[in-house]
Amino acid sequence: MKRNKIFIMFLLIVLFFTSLKAIDLKTAVEEFTLSLNWNIDSLFSFYEEWNRPPKSPFRFPDRAYLGLKCEYKDVGIDASYYIYKPWSIGSLAEYSHFWHKIYFYWKPSETTMIKVGLFDLNFGLKFDSTWWMSLYWPLGIEEPYDTGIGLEYHGKQTPINLYLPYFRDKEGTYYQPNTYDPAPGTGENDIFVGRLTYPFTLGEKTKLELGLAGYHGVTPEYAIEDVSWSSGSRNMFNVDLSLFVGENMTMSAQLTHFKYTMKASDESQWLPMSGFGMPNYYSTPLEATTFWLDGFYKVPLNYRFLQSVALANNFSAILPRNGENIYQNVLSLQLSSVSVYTWIEWIMYKDLNLPEAKWNWYLTIIIRYSL
Repeated sequence: MKRNKIFIMFLLIVLFFTSLKAIDLKTAVEEFTLSLNWNIDSLFSFYEEWNRPPKSPFRFPDRAYLGLKCEYKDVGIDASYYIYKPWSIGSLAEYSHFWHKIYFYWKPSETTMIKVGLFDLNFGLKFDSTWWMSLYWPLGIEEPYDTGIGLEYHGKQTPINLYLPYFRDKEGTYYQPNTYDPAPGTGENDIFVGRLTYPFTLGEKTKLELGLAGYHGVTPEYAIEDVSWSSGSRNMFNVDLSLFVGENMTMSAQLTHFKYTMKASDESQWLPMSGFGMPNYYSTPLEATTFWLDGFYKVPLNYRFLQSVALANNFSAILPRNGENIYQNVLSLQLSSVSVYTWIEWIMYKDLNLPEAKWNWYLTIIIRYSL
């Protein structure tokens, strides 16, 4: 264990210094491409009564990311690996390192791709934020990379984008993550996901994209805190709209409805996430509608040490069928230079189901060194 820690620390130090200098990898093999990238995050966190999360106010390094993508003719591999510094206390109070994604792909035509391995579900939109404890986190769909097989179709004459993945099991747990999905959902298996997007051209530099998605997963029987849960399923439907104005402005809206068909022996309408290794204060309603609105605007600059400034905001909410609403707002200022990206994020969160429901806040600053 000690040798592993020394090796990982050595690797982080090497990555830190090499990330300050760009490396151009070239190959003489025709139709073969290879790209490597890595980055290191440092983290500053400030919060008020946020359920006292086991996270240090300052963490350097917080996370190292190693990415690789290579392609030869119509086959390739896309992979990334995460290494996390130990948290001060809790289940992750040791080095954790795992595959974030790793999949092989084959392009039988210019419009079709087949993927096998660990990859994204592609269920809905992703907010341009580094903060991982979003409203989708208790639902297990915040950043869900799982092992499966998938088909992608990107039309040319008719610009339809279609995603059809299948996953046998949800990967990892909160204690032993195989991927960066700390909420393993609810242990589902036989997961089917379908997503369809269609873009509409509104002007020379303006585009509107409509997205539709569906999700079905089978849930086994559970026993959580002396409560028995029957087997069932989780079904979700999603519709989203994204408006792209030029290259620097994006606005989007998303609505998702989900429902668990499982039944609790005490007739509870909320599923405790503590049964899946998460903190006791997290639970998810058996049926709810979630929605969000967000916007992103970037101003390009011509300075060497400041190439762009961006402002993003996301407002989201969970509206349970039985229970009170949960709200969250994330305001993000993003600064970009040649090899350094900085996020300054102000998160506000309010859960009306808590005894003392009020707006809590969380300020985080993330500095990323990239190559």
